[in-house]
Amino acid sequence: MKKILLLVARQNPQIDTAKRHRLFAESIKNKDRSVRLTAAALDELVYLAGDGIAKIYHPIKGFDLKDFDLVVFKTFSAEPELAIVAQIYLRMHQRRYLEDGIPDVGVSKHVCAFNRQAHRLPHPLTLYARPRQLITALRQPDSPLKPPYIVKDTLGRKGHENYLCQNIAQVSHILKAHPEIGYVVQRYIVNDGDWRLLVLGNRVRLAMRRTLSPSSHKSNALVAFKELVSVSSVPPVIRRDAIRAVRAERLTVAGVDIVIDKDRGDHYILEVNRGPQLDSGRFIDQKMECYSDYLLETVKKGSK
Repeated sequence: MKKILLLVARQNPQIDTAKRHRLFAESIKNKDRSVRLTAAALDELVYLAGDGIAKIYHPIKGFDLKDFDLVVFKTFSAEPELAIVAQIYLRMHQRRYLEDGIPDVGVSKHVCAFNRQAHRLPHPLTLYARPRQLITALRQPDSPLKPPYIVKDTLGRKGHENYLCQNIAQVSHILKAHPEIGYVVQRYIVNDGDWRLLVLGNRVRLAMRRTLSPSSHKSNALVAFKELVSVSSVPPVIRRDAIRAVRAERLTVAGVDIVIDKDRGDHYILEVNRGPQLDSGRFIDQKMECYSDYLLETVKKGSK
C-alpha cells in the first residue's frame, strides 16, 4: 500500500486534523484503495536530532515522517521553521514531497540540529516539540535523552533563556512559566568551557578559549573567562568541523562555539553565530584586523 501524508502548519484546537481533512482521504480512497492518505499538523510532531540520531514522529499516531511515500505540505507559512526541518529530514531519507516555496535555510536551534545531522556534524542530541508533546517524549522509557538537560529558547542568543535542569519536573516548570517561548531540550555535555572560533571565508582566523565560571553552566561572554589562543593550537579536526558547520548554514562569516565532552573527549558544535560581535565584546582590535584582512583578500580576488 502506498501512503501519503498531508501536512498543515498547525492543529486546530476545535477539530482533529484528520477529521478536518477527511474529504481528501475519502477522495483518494474512492479513486484507489491501494493508496492511503493521512493528515497531520507540523506542530503536533516531535523533532529529534543529534548524536547520530534523526527522527520526526507523531507521538500519538506513532508514524515517522519517513514512513510515507509522498509528503504534501498543504500549508506551512505559520510554521516555516518546522517545514524547513521536515524538508531536511525528507531529503535525508530521499522521500518525495510536494511543497511551494519552503526556504532552505532556517535560524532556529531545531533547524540547525537537523541541518548538522544531515551534514554528519557532531551535535548534541536536541529535542523540539510543543510543551505537552515535549514532556511526553521525555517521559518515554526509551527516550534517548536523559537528565540532566539543557533547556534553551530555540531562537535565543547570548545565553538568554538557557537553563540546566536536573529532572523533567524542572523542564516542565520552565515551559509553563514561559508559554510564549519555544524551547529545545538538549543533552547536557559535561565540560570546562568551549572554543569560540571566528570563521571568515572558509578559514578559522581567530580562536578564543572560554572557561566556565563556577557560578554558571554557560560559557557565553557574560559569565565566562576568555583568552585568545593561537589558531594552530586548536586541534585540526575541530577547525575542520567549524568550517564545515559554517558552510552547512551557507555562511561566510560566523562565530562557531565548540565544546569538548570532559568525560568522553568528543567535540560538539553548539552554535554557529551569524552575528559574531566583530565590533563589540572582547578582543575588538584583533577581530577587526581579521575581518579587514578577509575583506581585502576578497576584493582583490574579485578584481583579478
